[in-house]
Amino acid sequence: MLSGSTVVAAIQSLRETVGPYTAAVRSRTIYSIRNSRIYRWFTAPPEPEVIVIDLRETYLIAPVLALLDRTVAVLRPWFHASQLKRGTDILARLVIRAIDTRLGRTIVAVFEPPELLQQPDHENQHGESDGDQEPPT
Repeated sequence: MLSGSTVVAAIQSLRETVGPYTAAVRSRTIYSIRNSRIYRWFTAPPEPEVIVIDLRETYLIAPVLALLDRTVAVLRPWFHASQLKRGTDILARLVIRAIDTRLGRTIVAVFEPPELLQQPDHENQHGESDGDQEPPT
């Protein structure tokens, strides 16, 4: 019934044209985020001197976290069927599209790691050699 529709043909053409482009932007964004300083800072393993406390094993915080987990489990199906979820999905697509603008590229460049100087067998502060690591591309 809709196979001869001009609107459907335009949407299919747009999908074929923009599909690979959005995949490239998405992969570039993921690469930039994962190689940013702030991402590496958040995901770095703790220093040996740092004491890590699992708050789920404490008497004060564990009940609050358990209540929060149950609340999220109940609200998750409602959220996935909500207008808020649809709106955030649309916003995410717009952000991915905006990344290819001049301002978007500038913001991505802020989160990219600085260029590493080519210094063979330079030891970092932990006494490990950096000479075998490849520079970012």
